Amino acid sequence: MIKEVDDTSYCPPFLYSIVKNQNQKIMTRPKYIMLTLILLSIGTISYGQTISDALRYAVLTPQGTARVAGVGGSFGAMGGDIGVMSINPAGLAGFYKSEFTFTPTITSTNTNAFLVEDSGNATTQSKTNFGMSNMAAVFVTRPSSGKWQTSNFTIGFQKVADLNKAFIFRGTSVGSYSESLSEVPERIFGIPYQNASLAKEQIISQKGYVSELNLGWAGSYDNKLDIGISLGVPFVSFEEEKTYTEEDATNDLDVFNRYDRQDYLNASGAGINFKVGFIYKGIKPLRIGASVHSPSYLSITEDFGESDEYTFDDGDTDALESDGTFKYKYKTPWKVNGSIGVLYNLGKIKGFANADVEFLDYSSSNFDLGAFSTEPDDINYGTELNTEIATQLGSVVNLRLGTELAYDKFRIRLGTGLLQSPYSTDSDEGQYSSTYSFGIGLREENFYLDLSYARNSNDEGYIAYNPENVDHTPLANTETTKGVIQFTAGFKF
Repeated sequence: MIKEVDDTSYCPPFLYSIVKNQNQKIMTRPKYIMLTLILLSIGTISYGQTISDALRYAVLTPQGTARVAGVGGSFGAMGGDIGVMSINPAGLAGFYKSEFTFTPTITSTNTNAFLVEDSGNATTQSKTNFGMSNMAAVFVTRPSSGKWQTSNFTIGFQKVADLNKAFIFRGTSVGSYSESLSEVPERIFGIPYQNASLAKEQIISQKGYVSELNLGWAGSYDNKLDIGISLGVPFVSFEEEKTYTEEDATNDLDVFNRYDRQDYLNASGAGINFKVGFIYKGIKPLRIGASVHSPSYLSITEDFGESDEYTFDDGDTDALESDGTFKYKYKTPWKVNGSIGVLYNLGKIKGFANADVEFLDYSSSNFDLGAFSTEPDDINYGTELNTEIATQLGSVVNLRLGTELAYDKFRIRLGTGLLQSPYSTDSDEGQYSSTYSFGIGLREENFYLDLSYARNSNDEGYIAYNPENVDHTPLANTETTKGVIQFTAGFKF
């Protein structure tokens, strides 16, 4: 029989030494599987949630409109653009005419990957996706009396996280996937994998998104204080396929020849959140803004499966397939955003500069694996996993800066961001990643066009499996660069 204690786990480069020394225990998955027997008698497989899942749905990078993307997402003290609804809903009070906008997007992702023990054997995978990052409308009303200048209602749909990625790692290293399994075919009992270098390859393909439907209201009081609130309905869609192979290419081992494994995961879900914020405009030309984003309370269903096949030197094989479904709840962290902006007027050139500071505590993320299950194993595993999250993740402070220059009908924009890693560590090295963006725009009386390009890169560690009680975890390094082109068309009515 084959019994698996499998997981795919990501970690940043500054945790490599921790992983290599086996001080970081990677959680295994609760038993929720319906097994289909092929050649072996029935075994069980553990599959479930990890810290990687927690970050997948909590680390958001809203794309919004091309105008907001062009200034690096730094827009929290500004207004008058629908893209601000993912930052500070108070900015929606800055509309004085109703508006409809949509934003097609092209995303290009390039990932370079290599096995750390065989770093000369690197591969690069590219993936291009077309989609819609934003479609929204704001409906403006102008109160006829009192000090309220606007009372605006908004409905919008936008992408807040892009989960598309593909990479391959291949190389030779000591050890075998079998060392992470509780049960393996009898024929390989006692095989000295720790003394053998096996050729390994894994192909990973991920696709999906986190998007959000927003309903909001914002108003401007005496043209000095804008306030806003919104209700969000986030949607999760994620698919992952993995193909892993290892082979005794140099015939170092008796009996064992090759191991093949395929995994798939389909996750989908929905939830609810809210945002509230203000912008104070009473000290010209300054603007000061702040917003609070509640956690997203998500219900997620995972359909998953895997197949294993061992091939022996005499040509015989042992194989097993399994699949299953598991449903759970997950809560993302609170988010607090503070903003300061300045409007400037340099004769024919006008514009603004804005800075956003964002605070999140990823250690407050929380799984409820007993929400739809009464099994003690699920509840206990959920407690252990939340303890791991509280220990390994921490709070972050992200900084975004952006500026826009306007000359007649034309606009030019620049932006940058410094984003902190969600992993807690005593080391300062490798904790931050940077984003860069620029954009252009054209404004007419009743319509406008914007174009932007944003680029970011980050390094992660990837572990195909976690062997028990050994010190040769197969750690791969992935270096991902993502470029996003956005085109926004807006119409006023």
